[in-house]
Amino acid sequence: LLERLPDDPSLQVYIYAPSSLALPSRPNLFRKTTSWPVTNPILRVFWQIFILPWILWRDEVDVLFCPGGLVMTPTPPRCRVVTMFRNMIPFDVRVRQDVTSYQQRIRNWLLYHIMLNSMRRADLTIFISEYCRALLERLTPIKSAETIYHGISPLFSEGAALSPPLGLQPYSYLLYVSRFDVYKHHRQLVCAYASLPDALRMELPLVLVGEADSEEADNVRKLIVELQLDGQVRI
Repeated sequence: LLERLPDDPSLQVYIYAPSSLALPSRPNLFRKTTSWPVTNPILRVFWQIFILPWILWRDEVDVLFCPGGLVMTPTPPRCRVVTMFRNMIPFDVRVRQDVTSYQQRIRNWLLYHIMLNSMRRADLTIFISEYCRALLERLTPIKSAETIYHGISPLFSEGAALSPPLGLQPYSYLLYVSRFDVYKHHRQLVCAYASLPDALRMELPLVLVGEADSEEADNVRKLIVELQLDGQVRI
């Protein structure tokens, strides 16, 4: 998005982000930093509620864009608020019931209420699917909404060069790409794969690619051993 900003001198974008985040070199894009310790979530909320409003007023900001779906900041009258809805977990009862961590359950309960309030406040809410949009519009009044689907990388186009994982040949495996989390249903996928005929599993191993340093990833590894799928399911 930032790489595609129009070179319009009347458009200036101030972005608060960690110094580790690489930003494109654009004449109208300005990185902002704060000495306040915003890596701590509680202190970050304090900064958003009490300090950021003063920054918006001082810099005469026209639009505050909160892509994470949480709007914690009181804004000056002239400043519009835009947010995005990209996290269905707090609104999916089945997924919330599968979450065993007490801490995550509290987090999802808080997110449910804060996100609803954020979208109710925002002047514009961007959704990534019509399904999400219809669901949220039934739960709370939304001033204005747009649906903008996630893009598809040219890597997925026909004829794109492929780099098979783990030394496998193209089209000789089943691939699932996602970080390991309860709502991504890796365990259900592994169980479904285990029900395939032996000959088909020998021909097509299941390759799981994603962040695998979580409790859920460990649960998937245990399941692979229990179902005797070593070598057939690869992480």
